[in-house]
Amino acid sequence: MPSQKRFKPLPYELEPPRFAFDPVRLEIEGELARRLVLGQKLTALVAPPGYGKTVLMTKLFHGLRQAGQRCVWVSLDDRDAAAERLLAKLDAALRIPTAGAHPAEALFRGTESAEARTGELLQQLARVEAPIWIFIDNLNSCRDPALSECISPLVFQTGTQVRLVCSSTEELPLDTTRARLEGLLYRIGYAELGLGTQAMQALLGPALSSRLGDSGVETIVRQTEGWPAAARLMQIVLSESEHPEHVLGQFSGADKELAQLLNRRVLSGFDSGMRRFLLAISLLRHFSVELCQHASGDDAARERLDDLLKRNLFVIPLDRNQHWFRLHGLFREFLAKEADLTLSAAEKRDIFERAARWSQAQGRWYDAVDYALAAGSAVLAIQILECSAATFVRDRGDLSQYLEWIEALR
Repeated sequence: MPSQKRFKPLPYELEPPRFAFDPVRLEIEGELARRLVLGQKLTALVAPPGYGKTVLMTKLFHGLRQAGQRCVWVSLDDRDAAAERLLAKLDAALRIPTAGAHPAEALFRGTESAEARTGELLQQLARVEAPIWIFIDNLNSCRDPALSECISPLVFQTGTQVRLVCSSTEELPLDTTRARLEGLLYRIGYAELGLGTQAMQALLGPALSSRLGDSGVETIVRQTEGWPAAARLMQIVLSESEHPEHVLGQFSGADKELAQLLNRRVLSGFDSGMRRFLLAISLLRHFSVELCQHASGDDAARERLDDLLKRNLFVIPLDRNQHWFRLHGLFREFLAKEADLTLSAAEKRDIFERAARWSQAQGRWYDAVDYALAAGSAVLAIQILECSAATFVRDRGDLSQYLEWIEALR
C-alpha cells in the first residue's frame, strides 16, 4: 500500500496576510479584545466583501500572539470548496510547532471521511490544556453541505480552552440560536465594521480631512455607508487631486458605480504598459514576481510590482518575505472585467497557458490545472492531470477535486 503523505498548504495559507498600511482603529475593537481575553468561544465576523474582516482578524491574531497566546490561522479561497480541504488545513496548522506547545500529531489520512477527520480533530483538541485560538478566514469559500458537521462540533463539543474566530460573507453554518442562548457566539456585522466619522478621519489623514472639512468627511461616510473598501478608494483618488473637494462632489453613493468610477480613476494614473500588466495579473489568483513575468510576458514585471507596492495600491503580500501577493478582491474584480473588454481571447488564453506551464514546472498542481482549464486548453489540462493524478488521488485523498476537473474537461 503506498505511503500516505500529509497535505502541505502553502505557508501563506497558514498565517495572516501582511498589510502595507496601518489599519484604523474601530470602535468595536475595545469590546472585542475584552471578550477575547475573557475567553469568548466563537467570534464571527459576518459582512460583505471589502469590510475589513481579514484586516481586523489579523490585528486580533497578532495582539493575542504578542500576549503569549497560542493562535493558529487558516485562510480559505475558492479552491477550498470541500470540507476535507478545511480539515486538512486545520490539521496542518495545528501541527506547526509553537512556543510552549508540542507539534500535533498527523490527524488525517487521504482515505478518511470528513466525519472521521472531525472526530480525530476533536480528540486532538481535547488534549489541549492551554487556551488556543483558531482563526478561519473566508469560511464562506467552503460550499460543502458537510461544513456544518465540521464547524458545529468545534463550537459545541470542545472545551473552554478552544476558541474560534471566523470570518465569512454569509452566516456561519451552525445553530446560531443555540450558540447565542448558551453565550457562545459574539457576532460582528457590517454595522460594527463600518467606518464612522473618527475612523474615516484617521483613514483620510489629517491633511486631507482638514482640506475636506467636517462636512466633506461626513459626505464620504454617508456615500460609502462606512464601507472601508470604498473609503480607501476615495482616499487614494482624493489625495492625488489638486481640488479634492470638487472631486468629492462627483461621486455617487451606489457601491458598484462608486467602485467602478474610483478604479477607473486609479487606472488613469498609469501608462499603457502598467495598465496592461495589471489586466494580465488580474487573471491570476495569487502571484509572485516570477509568475507575473512569465504569465504577462513583461520583462519589467519586477519594477512594476515594486511600483504598485510603493503606491500601496491594493497589492497585498501573503508571506513574511513578500514573495507571494494577491490583488484586493474588489480591485481584481474590476480589473478582470476590464480585461474581458480590453484583452482579446487569444491574449487571455496565452496568459492562462503560460501561467499553467509555470505552475506545472513549480509543482503547483492546483493552480496549473485551474489555469489550463481557464485557457480552454484540454490538451494541456489532460497532460497536467496525468502528471498529478497520484498527488491528488493517492497522496492527498482529494478525489472529488480530481473528478470535478475531469467533468469540466468533458
